[in-house]
Parts: sequence; C-alpha cells; structure tokens
Amino acid sequence: MGEATAAQETGQVDISGTDWDEHVTIAKTSVGKCLRLDTGDVINVTSAVVLGRNPVPAGMWAQADVVPVADPNFSISKTHLAVRVDGQYMFVTDLGSTNGTSVVAPDGSRTHVLAGAMVPVTKGYSIVFGDRRLEVE
Repeated sequence: MGEATAAQETGQVDISGTDWDEHVTIAKTSVGKCLRLDTGDVINVTSAVVLGRNPVPAGMWAQADVVPVADPNFSISKTHLAVRVDGQYMFVTDLGSTNGTSVVAPDGSRTHVLAGAMVPVTKGYSIVFGDRRLEVE
C-alpha cells in the first residue's frame, strides 16, 4: 500500500490560489447527495439543481435540473438558489435572491451565502431560503 497524502489523512484540501479563502477546510466524508425539503419531499442531486418559485436556469446553471418550490408567501425568489455536487463535495449558491440564502451547520452556526458565492455543505447542514428549509442528507 502507498503512503496516504496529507489531504487523505486530515480531510483537508489545498485550495490556495482559488477564489476561496486560504484556510477553508472542506469535509471529505458524509457528503449528502440529496436534500429534504421542509415538506418531506426529497431532491436527489446528481449534478446541479436550481430552486425557486418558478426557476429559470441560466449561465453556468443552464444545464441544471429545475426544482419549483411552492411558496404562497412569496418569501423566495423566482430563481433563488442552486445546489451543485462536484465529486464528493456539495455547494450552495445564492442566485441574487431578494431574501437571501443561509447555511446552518449542525452546531447551529449560520453563514449568509453571498450572491454568486459557492458555500460547501455536508450531511447534517441546513439550507435556509426565505421561509423554506432544506436538510442535507
């Protein structure tokens, strides 16, 4: 057997020279590939999905699956957010929504997702958008 690399041993990935902060750590395990909406509906994410009241994927999201989310209170935008799976990682991107998107870690800490930014999430995280919530499973 060969020697394990530092990334394999620590679960850390070197992302220096990217758009990410130098010291971001992305979990290597327990990455969810599906989302559970607060209604109980399950969304399987195979590559990318765009969610909103009546989402229209465009630009880099043009090939994404479309997931309309019922929102009688109009708390979410027509095209609100995208979720992308890239290998073993899952990322959330706010698509310039009016009411914003946040991710909530299992410890309860909350991170606001800036429009266009890709925020990593893993199993146990929640995604809050408007009055709606997704659980990463």
